[in-house]
Amino acid sequence: ITRLDLENLCQSVKGGPRNKQYVLATTRQAFNRAIELDFYPYANPVKKGIAPNGNRERKRILYDEEEGPLLKALAEKSTLTHDLSLMSLYTGMRFSEIARLRWEDIDFQNQKITVWDAKDPNDPDKVRYAYFPENIREMLIRRKHSVKSELVFPGKHGEIMGNVPRTFRRVVDDLGFNEGVTDSRQRLVFYSLRHSYASRLMKKGVHQFYVMDLLGHSDVRMTRRYSHAQDEQLKQAVSLFDQ
Repeated sequence: ITRLDLENLCQSVKGGPRNKQYVLATTRQAFNRAIELDFYPYANPVKKGIAPNGNRERKRILYDEEEGPLLKALAEKSTLTHDLSLMSLYTGMRFSEIARLRWEDIDFQNQKITVWDAKDPNDPDKVRYAYFPENIREMLIRRKHSVKSELVFPGKHGEIMGNVPRTFRRVVDDLGFNEGVTDSRQRLVFYSLRHSYASRLMKKGVHQFYVMDLLGHSDVRMTRRYSHAQDEQLKQAVSLFDQ
């Protein structure tokens, strides 16, 4: 097993650096065990400084002037895809969380959603709450009258969806939002909606610790990367000295 093999492994992993780090850690453990059992008579190849390639964090957000055209085009193509997108943009929920959402998890009176951990949905300690504004409440009420399922956003056959509908990407391409963009971090994808939600809150002056809770982050450093308004906030803070 060579360094090139491990670099190719990293490149094949979908997702960001954390996914790649997890795969490398698991691979390192497997080799350690193989060495202990005398199955592999060499040094552990993962200890040679292989690291995930570069910073692949998403940078793209949905700009204010893009929201209207995107939602309008989505509504014309697919009500489901439109509602999924609206939900992520105004609650910050991940696609997997939205896909698993059940009506029993929605508190209409307090406009509050119980969000269960997608990796361990039966653990009561791994739960957070999302809050939704009036436009989401209206959309959910409309869906409640038309969707005959315990799921809020069931798939074509009533199942929990595993992937974002292809309609989203097709509409984004039709609108030209990713035209000429080669850097994947600058491409508008469904995850960009959650990114936009966090960035908008921070731009409005919501403290990053509140945003951290709303996003379900365990570390504030994960939340800070969403702030495209942070530079402006820091400038405003320092400008207090001028006053």
